Amino acid sequence: PSRKRMKIVPILIVVIAVGIAVYWEKQYDIIDNISLINPQKSTTKSYICIDDIINNKVALMDTHRYFYAGTGNTAKVVRTSLNKRGMKEIRKCKKNQNQVWWDNTTAFNNIEMMYKITKTKFNFGDFPNTSFINHHPQQGRMILKNKMGKTVGDFMEKHNIQDNIIPVTYDISKSDIYTNWKKMLAKNDGGDIKKYWIVKPTNKSGGKGIKIVNTTENFVDKFFSGNITKFGAVNRLKGHLVQEYIHNPLLIGGHKFDFRVYMLISSFDPFVAWYYRGYLRVNVEKFDFSDIDDTYAHICNLNVNKKHPNYNEYESKKYFEELEVWLQSNNLVDRKNYVSEVIEPELIRRMSVLNEAFVDHFNQNVSDPKLSHPGSFLFAGVDFIMDEKMNPYLIEVTTGPGFSNIYCDKFNYLQPMMDELFDIVYETKKRVNNNQNVEDIKEVISTDWKRIARYPQLEKK
Repeated sequence: PSRKRMKIVPILIVVIAVGIAVYWEKQYDIIDNISLINPQKSTTKSYICIDDIINNKVALMDTHRYFYAGTGNTAKVVRTSLNKRGMKEIRKCKKNQNQVWWDNTTAFNNIEMMYKITKTKFNFGDFPNTSFINHHPQQGRMILKNKMGKTVGDFMEKHNIQDNIIPVTYDISKSDIYTNWKKMLAKNDGGDIKKYWIVKPTNKSGGKGIKIVNTTENFVDKFFSGNITKFGAVNRLKGHLVQEYIHNPLLIGGHKFDFRVYMLISSFDPFVAWYYRGYLRVNVEKFDFSDIDDTYAHICNLNVNKKHPNYNEYESKKYFEELEVWLQSNNLVDRKNYVSEVIEPELIRRMSVLNEAFVDHFNQNVSDPKLSHPGSFLFAGVDFIMDEKMNPYLIEVTTGPGFSNIYCDKFNYLQPMMDELFDIVYETKKRVNNNQNVEDIKEVISTDWKRIARYPQLEKK
């Protein structure tokens, strides 16, 4: 009897698991489908749903609302913000009903991949125009590392923009580009290192898979297990890009750092974008080129650095004000308020190029209902690295940036930021629906979010 019970138990577990899966598939309808198709298998998900039918001319602030916020630290901030608005949390969201959808997965970054995995084309048109969706069908042009580089690069060439917005970037999954880049890398062979390169997978986050290379031998060791005969196999590098490594970064106390700031696009048509000050991500180990394999010295990512035994979240995350103090105390700048009056405007100016490039691409495809939705908005994290001459470089954009690594007492701006985010989205959508002016939203809503203006060179045209 005991053996029979041992055989029955696994079967019962499987039956129960299948039953639970079927139940939640019915409960979540369209949301469950989307949460399962994330090509990066993200475990950070957060959704908000509104089931009420909302009149096209009525602001969401004036209606009775429901929401679903998922789990995790991002959901805590979202949940608090929506609870304060009198919204009731539910556990069900249905297709073809008005809803505000907050999603921290990365499935939307590659619509083609999403179509392939689901076997059916997900149409944003399935949602009524009064729905709000924290994603855009074409956002991969801005989010995916290889597509962002091409989108921005093509746009800058088209408009003859000479600024160094992003580091020199090559998509080495393409054979001709890979061949040319190998020749550039070979110039370092023989001991005369002229450039360092950072190789990144285009579909991973959290610092995963990033390698720094400086010679052919070094590259072959890291990506071809030392087998030089496979060096020409571009298929081994599918989904990878290479960027020129900023070899002279600005340091704080000898440590490399980058900027994580936030961007909100509250409307895509008309295009309305915003900037929010974030924080600095400081590496645990001091910057040193003698060991390019020390990720704790070279990779500014909290998911990497928090694995270090000496990781301290208060030292590895700093306010912009702390950078100002460092610059002033070390006589690195010749004026006060350098961060807020010089550095931040430069970050915003570079973000304006990113936005202009995306809008240029977006306008070429806006007529396709599968590639646009009037209710789309986007919340993203934007990362910059700065060299010792105070030149910032746009590194990447992250959709649905998680808060788990910064959810602590030191960073108490998260809740006000999210509260104001929804204020801006609601007000923007209300005005767009009513054909009202969106230019003075800043004056209507008291906010720490700053409007991202057009790139100065293009504003004159």
